Amino acid sequence: MEPPQTRATHPKLGAIAPVNTEHLARLRAALDPFHQRLEHHAVFGRLVDESSLRAFTELHVYAVWDFMSLIKSLQGSLTGNLVPWVPSRDYEATRLVNAIVLAEECDRRQEGVGYASHFQLYREAMVRIGAKTAAVDQFVRELQAGTRWQRALQNAEIPVAAERFIRHTLRTAEMAEPHQVAAAFLFGREAVLSTRFRPDLERLQRDRNIDTSGLLFYLERHMEVNRHQHASASERLVAVLCGEDDARWRQAEKTAKDCLEERLMLWDAVVKEIETRR
Repeated sequence: MEPPQTRATHPKLGAIAPVNTEHLARLRAALDPFHQRLEHHAVFGRLVDESSLRAFTELHVYAVWDFMSLIKSLQGSLTGNLVPWVPSRDYEATRLVNAIVLAEECDRRQEGVGYASHFQLYREAMVRIGAKTAAVDQFVRELQAGTRWQRALQNAEIPVAAERFIRHTLRTAEMAEPHQVAAAFLFGREAVLSTRFRPDLERLQRDRNIDTSGLLFYLERHMEVNRHQHASASERLVAVLCGEDDARWRQAEKTAKDCLEERLMLWDAVVKEIETRR
């Protein structure tokens, strides 16, 4: 199925573009019950030893990986990245999206020398704790070799829960309109990486002598980028893309709710996997 032909058409973004704060507040309120369920999910507090931490990362790594497809979808639809190049119609959107890509795709390394994507930082942190990376490594190699993602998922023998999560994300990234992708990126993904994971990781390092420094660095960088650089600007992006169109706001809300439900199901699968390995 081809992406909608209207993907490139969206409200003009500019330094003085109007933002409907009432609609934005209504959307936040509609999503709050989902965020509350995530904040109080049983996955928190389950990271008590190496086995549970490995189980968690071996599923969560796919959410770290497919996060980039949402922002790359926005980069493709909102910025001037075609050949031959033409100036962007929307410089505010271009600035925001390219800044996020810069931070997520080539952030500084923990040692301060060189750069890596947040996915690569996470994968390297998995190696430090002895988690398995064979499936996700094969999946990425398949994609690098030009295999379609649907076939790559099958070839790599990815866990069922992760496969479902990836399929939903990539369908959104490929087929949804920019305002829906922006809602998925902001409300369905960025805002749900809770700082509640930090105490578990710090305790494992302190009490169990498990090297969680890589995961702590990843979490710190991801949260810092979101908190200081992108959160308020991303909300503005959603608001401007939806404008005064009630239908767009409804679509953004549904997309965000669907993404949050998928995250909840992934957390459910993590809890089940942790229990299975005990």
